[in-house]
Amino acid sequence: MCGIAGYISSKGTDKNVLKAMTDRIAHRGPDGEGFFADSLCGLGHRRLAIIDLNPGDQPIYNEDKNIVVVFNGEIYNYRELREELIGKGYHFATNTDSEVLLCGYAEYGTSLPERLRGMFAFVIWDKQNKTLFGARDFFGIKPLYYAQMNGTLLFGSEIKAFLKHPSFEKTLNTAALEEYLTFQYSAMEETFFKGVFRLQPAHYFTYKDGVIRAMWPRSRTWIRPSPWASARMRNTTRSAGRRTSPRPSASRISPRSSSRRNTGASSGTSSTRWMSLWLTLRRSRCSLSASWRPSRSRSCSPARVRMRSSAGTMS
Repeated sequence: MCGIAGYISSKGTDKNVLKAMTDRIAHRGPDGEGFFADSLCGLGHRRLAIIDLNPGDQPIYNEDKNIVVVFNGEIYNYRELREELIGKGYHFATNTDSEVLLCGYAEYGTSLPERLRGMFAFVIWDKQNKTLFGARDFFGIKPLYYAQMNGTLLFGSEIKAFLKHPSFEKTLNTAALEEYLTFQYSAMEETFFKGVFRLQPAHYFTYKDGVIRAMWPRSRTWIRPSPWASARMRNTTRSAGRRTSPRPSASRISPRSSSRRNTGASSGTSSTRWMSLWLTLRRSRCSLSASWRPSRSRSCSPARVRMRSSAGTMS
């Protein structure tokens, strides 16, 4: 686990503010810290060293120092991507998966996340084009939040990092609170802090000239829920509510075993369908645990148990 934080402001950057932001998330990376700052963008990183312990400090730059990245997570297929990029003429100074993101962005641009396998949240600053690019993994394992306030874009692994920036306005989001009190979970993109958003799983964003755009990749690799998936999920949740069996069928709720069997041979048609269904469920704010709650048998109801025990005592 690592932590990233940073901001873009037309008013310039302050390394003291940047350090204060990363200090708030020091628990995410006790092994080291690193900073980058120019006239527009500041990036901070707290590192938990796992791969390439010595030269793997972040932020990491590409060869010509025009692209810089801060990264939280792990890229499982970074060795394959590294060999592919070396074949295209790129040179690497470290053995980290972080540097693969830099060369991959230089080669593939915003389509880079489609080639990644892993759990990740990263932000790349392109100094030449004055563009910020960030992405989050398919399942949203690694967190990434952002807020645009008072001419400043804030981003980081945790919202508490924003509290140390002078442009941040701490205001309660009553809409998110209402949803939490109703469902015990807030599925909104906006968090409990008004104006602070979570980057959704399988999304990436770009920021340039004061405009932020969050979007889905267009490749089939990251599949957006289709109309078929939406209809299938509605039918599944409706029928699940009428179940009378003690527990739902494992084949219906646990695609893990089938996806493991299919990952080697075929890219997993079944796992792809389950991913679409999972995302549809997340977006529709449903709860499988609520829909598939086992029905209580009459013979095992607490009232009947008490009656039986009392009858036994009387006899």
